[in-house]
Amino acid sequence: MSAPDYITRLIKLIPAVAVIAGLILAVSGVVWLKNYFAQDTAPPKKIVQQITLITPPPPPPKVDEPPPEPEPEENIPEPEPLDQTPDPVENTSADLGVDADGSGAGDNFGLIGKKGGRGLLDGSPFAWYEGLMASELQDQLSKIDGLKSQEYNFRIKLKVGFDGKVERIEMIRSTGDREKDKLLLAALNKFTRFSQMPPGKMPSVVDLRITSSI
Repeated sequence: MSAPDYITRLIKLIPAVAVIAGLILAVSGVVWLKNYFAQDTAPPKKIVQQITLITPPPPPPKVDEPPPEPEPEENIPEPEPLDQTPDPVENTSADLGVDADGSGAGDNFGLIGKKGGRGLLDGSPFAWYEGLMASELQDQLSKIDGLKSQEYNFRIKLKVGFDGKVERIEMIRSTGDREKDKLLLAALNKFTRFSQMPPGKMPSVVDLRITSSI
């Protein structure tokens, strides 16, 4: 076979080779497209996640706290009511005074002269202290300018501590003049303590009559 004949035969085979190559490419393209779309349409695989539950440890046992100890109760003594305390003066229906003729309205300490009256000389164990109280209260009133030239006659009930401190003063019989009563009470409330302690067993509440005359 001559060279021209061989070349002629090869040229004749080119269309057949091209057709075969085209078929191969077409088949390959179909297969590729099929696989491509098959991957897109395939359902996703389910992923199963395994969760392990860890049981927490039991709580520590509850410890009962001891109850708080009760606070000790503080005993506060109740104040002694004035109206329930024995009245060493008023129960005798006699004014505090000296055992002398009642010839005057009273001395400088507000002690009324009354024959046989309950007073400083009748042997009472507390009469001397009652006289001291009346004297010091009268001195207190004499310092008030509005009372120096005033006459008055009134009764008070006062509570005295064991140390001579005045704890309370009440007017139980008025002078008859409200303004004068206010001055007297204001002056007496400034008095805080007697110069001496009361004698033992003396009632803490005392009824005194205080008078002043010009």
